[in-house]
Amino acid sequence: MTYADPPNLDFADLEKNYQKRTYCFDLYQKKLEKDNPRLLNWIGSIDYSGYVREQCLNNLIANYQIGDENRILLRLEDWVPQIQKIAEQWILDNFDRLSIKQINLNYRLILYLSRKKRLQNSQGLQFINSCLLKKAEELTRKQFYALNSNFRRYLYLLGVPRIQKLRQWMLFDKDPFNRLLFLKLLSYDRLTQEERDILQFDRSALVKRRVLSFELENDIIPDLEKLITLIVDRSQSVRLIARYFLLEYYNINAYDLYKNRSDYAFYYIADYSKEEDIDYLLDGVFSQNNRIKYICLKAICHIDPNYLQLLDLKQIILENQRIRSLVVRYLPSILSIDELIDYKETLRQATPNGVLIYLNTILGKSYWHFVDQLLSLLIEDMSRDDIAFIRQRLFTQKQVYTSVSLILRTSISDRLNILKTQKDPRLKTIIQKIEFILKNAR
Repeated sequence: MTYADPPNLDFADLEKNYQKRTYCFDLYQKKLEKDNPRLLNWIGSIDYSGYVREQCLNNLIANYQIGDENRILLRLEDWVPQIQKIAEQWILDNFDRLSIKQINLNYRLILYLSRKKRLQNSQGLQFINSCLLKKAEELTRKQFYALNSNFRRYLYLLGVPRIQKLRQWMLFDKDPFNRLLFLKLLSYDRLTQEERDILQFDRSALVKRRVLSFELENDIIPDLEKLITLIVDRSQSVRLIARYFLLEYYNINAYDLYKNRSDYAFYYIADYSKEEDIDYLLDGVFSQNNRIKYICLKAICHIDPNYLQLLDLKQIILENQRIRSLVVRYLPSILSIDELIDYKETLRQATPNGVLIYLNTILGKSYWHFVDQLLSLLIEDMSRDDIAFIRQRLFTQKQVYTSVSLILRTSISDRLNILKTQKDPRLKTIIQKIEFILKNAR
């Protein structure tokens, strides 16, 4: 039996391409044995044959080069005890010599090994963990924060609260999930007052909410002054929980506090979405603060989207993506189809994918107007991505028996005839689909 030549591969393919890395080892052996024996040993170290894995592992150890630790570490979880022992012995002899850069490059593999239940009591994994903590203590803060976030989390789990340096670094870690770990590893009575203060005013809404809950779990009623500070937090979720505790423990309604403010915090009345505040909310839309502008618009939409018609929506759409996404969502419900069509150029001007947003908006109002408009745009000029979007929309909408007016039927038919003259193969299935739907429309 003869086999085709194996596909070309490099070291990166061993991680990213399953088909290549599991191809017949014997064929790679003929191809690489002389030209690239190191790559051959990398391939063989994950072969299905235990004999091949052991042979290649021994070759990698005997001819070790920086980077080979990846394949050697992986064999620590080999299901053949003899191979596992070889890898474990190398780890005991050499892991502490690896640089922190080498270790960080293999952090995913180390985390993978740490999750293996049968390795929890192995000498190899225990030695890896002790070396990691020793190296972490030797790092500067800058070097430590340069490590991968998930890897830092693992080091925190290994070393906190025993290693004071890691305890301090965890408190200021740039990943909020790592900072949250602080409250899981330490009980409330073991926190210093400085640590409590830092956590209470953490920049992450996730941490702020957890700190409030953490205090309650330890029978600590949140401080009144702190709650008053948190009800004007940037995060709506933080404001919400702070308002709840303010009312629950101090019988103070945050709405009244907002109404008495003379700064931007006045507009947090938008969180309540009261129609009696509609004039204030409309004023808030003209704020220079984009966050205030957004929450006021959101409240207006929640009260009654028709109030949006009192605003210059075209100008608002041009401002930023977040506000545009909110407003565009409500356009089909408050505007007629002719008014929506008038927004085509505004949306085109607002964003590179404005044409697709425009078509989606029309689709939210009328299917057949959507078809008519997309054909019009196809006649003008459409990119490959636009055509892919249109095909996806057409083939996922079940509109076979949707009624269509005579005027729209005529317009769509005329546009289809124009597109047919272009003989563009990309449009063939689109034209066929529309013709089928149009034929069966009532």
